[in-house]
Amino acid sequence: MKFNRNKIGLVVAAMILALTLTLSGCVPPAVNKTPDFLKVGSSYGVVTSFGKALEFTVVEIRNAGWILAEIFPDEYLWINPTQLVMINERPQ
Repeated sequence: MKFNRNKIGLVVAAMILALTLTLSGCVPPAVNKTPDFLKVGSSYGVVTSFGKALEFTVVEIRNAGWILAEIFPDEYLWINPTQLVMINERPQ
């Protein structure tokens, strides 16, 4: 069976279209979720990408993985703990 270039191009285009339609029906990735072990009022420690240790206390937990953390008295940061590799619980 002989194929010419036009038929091959048409078959490739049809396969790309079929793949695109199939993938467009896929479920989107899950939204970031705050890890279940983080609790308001508890203190934790992490090592940043700069190699510095950071201790914080969880003040508020929001949707999509974000927490409000107190890093010093009256100094707060929003942290997305789903992006942290290691979190260590600190005693109260």
